[in-house]
Amino acid sequence: DAPSKQSRKLGATSYEIQGEEDEEFKAVLVVAYSCKLYRDDEAAKQLDEQEHLMAWTGGGDETVLVDRYDARLLLDSIAQLGLKRKGAAGPTAEEAEEELILDEERYRDVPSAEEQAAAAEKAERERAEREEEQEAAKRSTGTHFSFGDAPPEKAAAVPRVE
Repeated sequence: DAPSKQSRKLGATSYEIQGEEDEEFKAVLVVAYSCKLYRDDEAAKQLDEQEHLMAWTGGGDETVLVDRYDARLLLDSIAQLGLKRKGAAGPTAEEAEEELILDEERYRDVPSAEEQAAAAEKAERERAEREEEQEAAKRSTGTHFSFGDAPPEKAAAVPRVE
């Protein structure tokens, strides 16, 4: 596939990895933009000394510092966060029951420890049965081969019919 005009303009490159092992990485899209870096020691010093941060007044604690893009600045108080305080009452009986129902639904497809043990036992039984069948098949063939040192027996002479 030829890259689109927009992807060429943005510097996007499509790279396909060959091979069956890397099916998940069959097509990788890399987007890169050129940029210039400028060294600004004064700005770096201000960031290092946290001069760009301001106190957050919504929490009641002036030691909490945020930058001007922090979403907490949109809140007037910490109560608007909806956080539960330490020592607050736990879930109600109705919420606990609902959570149990949701957990049952969430983990319905996950096999329990008993199911896993039963599956492992069944697999072990099947493996043992296959081995027994293979051993029985070897014994019942009637043809035995030995690498022993005994010389081969001479075949009886077969008379020729003319």
